[in-house]
Amino acid sequence: MIIFGIVVDGPVILGAALVAFGLLIIFMTLTAPRKSRRAQTVTEREEINLLKDLPASDALSRTVLDLGESMQSLFEPGTRQKGPSRAEALMKAAGWWWAPGEMHKPIPTAPFWNMETYWGAKAVYMLMYGGVGLLSGLAIVSATGLPVVVAAAVTAVGAAIGFLDPDSKVSNAAKERQNLITIEMGFKVPELWTYAMTRGVETSLRMLAERPGGPFVSEVRRAVRLYDVHGSLAPGLKQMAERNTGEQIREFSVQLRMAAERGGRLLEALDMLSESARRAMGRYIRERTMKNLRAVRGQIMLWMGGLVFLLILGPVAILIAQSLLGG
Repeated sequence: MIIFGIVVDGPVILGAALVAFGLLIIFMTLTAPRKSRRAQTVTEREEINLLKDLPASDALSRTVLDLGESMQSLFEPGTRQKGPSRAEALMKAAGWWWAPGEMHKPIPTAPFWNMETYWGAKAVYMLMYGGVGLLSGLAIVSATGLPVVVAAAVTAVGAAIGFLDPDSKVSNAAKERQNLITIEMGFKVPELWTYAMTRGVETSLRMLAERPGGPFVSEVRRAVRLYDVHGSLAPGLKQMAERNTGEQIREFSVQLRMAAERGGRLLEALDMLSESARRAMGRYIRERTMKNLRAVRGQIMLWMGGLVFLLILGPVAILIAQSLLGG
């Protein structure tokens, strides 16, 4: 193709388009007001910490959220009317979720914390991985002489990986946090039952919330704060069940809430939950141990196979190569 007397090909056009898009983002960022939704319950310093791991600087956050909003409208039209999405549920299970009005901020390492920043992360990762794919594709085309469509295909693969990367991150984080809750409950629920024998369940939950702990204790602190507002354990325990996906913590919240709402014996329910939590922790540790053993055995077999190849098949392969080359 000839433009203004200059011969250009497909890779040049793709590169020029990428540069033009980057310049457009910079122009929009410098000329448009910020659209980032500030949370209502944190300080300015804490808000900066929430945005620091977003795959764009604070100066570009407005454009990132714009891109995310456009992508959300394209892929999930009417999400707000349909209710919470799977991504929102996973962010809550991972401890990442935070929106205006929430009493608790997400963990500091959360790369995104609501649907706007989730879709913004998808948009940025698509551009980042797509850009890497474009450069890689252009290098392949230049080195091998393959058609330009190869560069386009590599770019599309990179963009697809970037689009799915946030889902993989939040899914793994949710699974890891729920596993940590299962382990922690094996220690903390029996401790809670010990407190409740002499002090009552409500007071014992408050005592546990005041002690250091991990994600399970954090969930108990949320329930205690709602208890202070509503004067009942039911709202906090209900939210605990809705926010988590682990079987053990959901059973804990449901059983305690049923006992609280129906006037049941909370201490007896807590006794059964204590035993169930210990069994669940032991079962998880056994399963994790067996999984690690299988992984170690696999690595040992792989190394042994490589060693056998080097010691036995390696010399044979060298002799065969020498005979074929006339050595």
